[in-house]
Amino acid sequence: MKKLRSHVKRVSRQVEDPDASDQLERRSVRRRRRRIGIAGLALAIVAGGIGVAGVAFAHQGQSVIPPAYRSTGTSSASVPSSSKFSPALCSKAAMQASIEGTEGAAGTIQYVWRAQNVSGKPCRSFGYPGMDVHGTSGWLNLHVHRGGFPDINQTPRHILVAPGHSLYFVGYWWEVTTNDGPCTQFDRVEVTLPDNYVSTVLSVTGCLSPDSVDVGPVTTSVPAP
Repeated sequence: MKKLRSHVKRVSRQVEDPDASDQLERRSVRRRRRRIGIAGLALAIVAGGIGVAGVAFAHQGQSVIPPAYRSTGTSSASVPSSSKFSPALCSKAAMQASIEGTEGAAGTIQYVWRAQNVSGKPCRSFGYPGMDVHGTSGWLNLHVHRGGFPDINQTPRHILVAPGHSLYFVGYWWEVTTNDGPCTQFDRVEVTLPDNYVSTVLSVTGCLSPDSVDVGPVTTSVPAP
């Protein structure tokens, strides 16, 4: 009896609402399409060998390929091992600084400085070195002038220093008391090659007028006087 009553009710509703059966049929069709779509996507993923990671990258809009699917071949964009690069800057680490010679006359002293390339590789340099001296009250923070004497007035040039070879520069200063102040005693000289921030400190004694220091550019030979 219960089954008969339930059947009568369904028939009654269909009579009252003739579109009900159509709605039920459309819902059934949508469910079948949804199941077919999900199954089709699963088959496409398996057949294409994409994997879950590949789907994630595609969803994010990135062109990244998961590591498991990357080619192991050598890229044509690889830098050849024979590529040539510009020589490194001549620095304290590569150069061994020393005094090549000194000469003085009429209160002015000339120092010829040498820096030998001990790195085993060529290096480059350009411009004027920096200098400072250490006195009884500490480093003087000298203001070094560029040029001023015939052998240090030349225009700076880019130079290449081969392994075992040297660069040179010449410096002058007054070693007498002048109108700028007394001759200041010093016990160390600091030399900084062009474009460097690390200096070489040499044990040198003497005295100088702090505002009288002149230097020339680096060269590959001792400048002629």
